[in-house]
Amino acid sequence: MGRPGQGGGGGHSGGGHSGGSRSGGGHRIGGSGGHRPGQGGFGGGASRGSSGGFGAGMPPRSPMGGGMPPRSPFGGLPRRHSVPVIVPIPVERNRRSQYNPPPPGYGPGPGRPASGGSGCGNLFGGLLAMFVLLVLLLIIISSCGGSSSHSSSSGYYSNQVSSANTSGDIPASTTDREKADAGISFTTDCITDQIGWVSNPTATCKNMKDFYSKTGLQPMVLLKSYDSSLKTDDEKYDYAQQYYTDHITNEGSVLYVYFAEQDEENDVGYMALINGKQAGAVMDAEARDIFWAYLDSYWYSDMDMGDVLSTTYNNTANRIMTKTTTKADIIKAVIIGLIVVIVVVSVVILVVKLVKEKNRRAKEEAEETERILNTPLQNEADPMLAKYETSSESQPATQPPGTDGTGSAGQQ
Repeated sequence: MGRPGQGGGGGHSGGGHSGGSRSGGGHRIGGSGGHRPGQGGFGGGASRGSSGGFGAGMPPRSPMGGGMPPRSPFGGLPRRHSVPVIVPIPVERNRRSQYNPPPPGYGPGPGRPASGGSGCGNLFGGLLAMFVLLVLLLIIISSCGGSSSHSSSSGYYSNQVSSANTSGDIPASTTDREKADAGISFTTDCITDQIGWVSNPTATCKNMKDFYSKTGLQPMVLLKSYDSSLKTDDEKYDYAQQYYTDHITNEGSVLYVYFAEQDEENDVGYMALINGKQAGAVMDAEARDIFWAYLDSYWYSDMDMGDVLSTTYNNTANRIMTKTTTKADIIKAVIIGLIVVIVVVSVVILVVKLVKEKNRRAKEEAEETERILNTPLQNEADPMLAKYETSSESQPATQPPGTDGTGSAGQQ
C-alpha cells in the first residue's frame, strides 16, 4: 500500500540524524501495506499483534460492520440504552392540604433558636464541597486525558487512525520556540513532484505559507520517483542531504523528501526531513516527531497529497510554536486554585468569627449596662458597706474616759 488516502495500517518508525552539517530524520510508515494519499478508505494505524511487530494483529473493525461493539471511552463495553419507565404515584384527591405545626420542642419559639445552621458551618460545608469537586476533576483529567504511546527514543509512534482529526495522538510541544530570523522571503516554487501526486504544486505551496509565517522557515518538498540505485534507507537519507545542498540556496528551509517504491501506488516509500542550518532551533527532534505524527494521521485519510502536505506543515507550525497545555499543567493549575480557595475561605471564616465574637461581647456589655441602669438604687446593696455595718453592730459601745464615775475626776 503506497500513497495516502487509501486506508491501511501503519505506525511510524524513524530516527534522528545528528551527523553532517544539517539536522534531520528518516521515517517509514509501518504496516503490512499502504497506498498513496487521496484514494479513500479507512485508516488503519499501527497495531501490535502476536508476532510483536507493527502492522500485525487484528484489522480495524468497520464502524458499520459486525463483531464486537465499540468500547466506551471510559473503558469496558458500552451499556445498553434502556427506556425509562414512569411509575405513577397515587395521589389522594379531594383532600385539602393543611399546615401541620411542628411538635412541641421544635421550631422557633421562646427560648429556642430559629432553624438553620451557623454561618461558619455553611462556609465549611461549601469549602468541603468545593474540595470534593476539585478532587473529582483531577480524577476525570487523570483517567480521561489523552495518552500518547509516542517514544522519541525508540522511534515508534503508535496511533489508531480513524480520521484526519487525530490531535489527541499528536505529541505535546514542551519547548518554547521563537520564530527563526532566516532572512528569506516565501516562495511558491517549493514542490518538485516527479511522480505526479500533487495536482497543483503552486496552489499547494501557497497553502503552506502559514508554516512560513509562524516559523520563519521555508517549506520545501521533493517527491522522488523510484530509483533502483538507492537500495538502503541510509543511502536515501544521504541523497536527501545532498539534494538540499544542490538545490536549495538558503539555510532556512525544511525539506521533506518522499522516495517512491517500484510499485508506487501500493507501497509506502521511505521519507526524510532535512533542516537547514538556521532551521534546527525550531525544527528540533520534538518538532520533527510532531511533523511525522501529523503526516501519519493524514496519510490514510481522504485528503489528496497536496492537502496532506499543506495540512501537515501548517498544523506542525501551529503546535510547535505554542507550548502545549499538558495534563500536568492542568493539575498544577487546579492545585494552585484549590490552595487559593482554601486560603481565601479560611480568611473569610476567621474574619466572620472575629466579627461575631466582637458583636457577642458588645451585646453582653450592652445587656449588663442596661441591667445596671434598670436596677433601683435602694435595692442595690454595697457588699463592702454591708460588711462594715455588720461588724459595728456586733461590737459593744465604748465610753470616753472619766465618764463612768470611777475615774480620776470623781476622786477630786
